[in-house]
Amino acid sequence: MCKKFFKQLEKYYKLYLEQGFAPIKLLWEEQAIPFSERIQVRTLKGTITGRAEGISDTGVLFVRDDEGKQHSVYSADIEFEN
Repeated sequence: MCKKFFKQLEKYYKLYLEQGFAPIKLLWEEQAIPFSERIQVRTLKGTITGRAEGISDTGVLFVRDDEGKQHSVYSADIEFEN
């Protein structure tokens, strides 16, 4: 299992070195968070409830809260609301 993980990591690291972050960003957006679903984002500053809108070219997650304010999230625990 570890061997498979490191093979995949190496594959994406090579992709990053050859083409930059853009293709990694596209893969993440396709597979990570469904943008139509509500999420709770827990950071050291508090909890944000809203919807993910995407990520920046540097990997920052954009979340729009229920009041319409956009937040830049650098590190957090994220849960889907049911």
